[in-house]
Amino acid sequence: MPYFKDNDDCGNEEPHSHEGEVSWEELMRQQKQTRDVLKEQGIPHVEVSVFNDHSDETPLSHTAYSFESLINTLLAIYTSTSDAKFVALLQYISMALDNINALTADLIIQRLREQHGESNVDKMLNYMKKFNQYTNSSDKTNIPDAFMDAFKEEDDDESR
Repeated sequence: MPYFKDNDDCGNEEPHSHEGEVSWEELMRQQKQTRDVLKEQGIPHVEVSVFNDHSDETPLSHTAYSFESLINTLLAIYTSTSDAKFVALLQYISMALDNINALTADLIIQRLREQHGESNVDKMLNYMKKFNQYTNSSDKTNIPDAFMDAFKEEDDDESR
């Protein structure tokens, strides 16, 4: 695992590594080399960019570049060997990410309900659902029903 700049027990903020770890610079060099090979070969691949982070050696950058490295390595190995085990790993990663996304969405909705009340969150989710249905439909010339319904519901609420 690459080193990070972090505070150790002495308050030292200098980068440190453990035996067998690669430096951040070496990891980035390997990342670029893998990207270049995949581009040259026309192989689908992932390129990660991290924005507005205070350093290149943060947990966010490490996670993002580790994800890129993992996916690109699996793609490169599968392309060169046709070994289905590597596709199975990609499918597993995809399913795990889907599950994490679903869990995150549930936690966010739970938090919103705690903060704003059940009925307000349900209204918001209904608006979002209608908007998503509209954006995924082929009829985009009329005012979306989601917006019209939202105005009707607001008018109904105000008249009560």
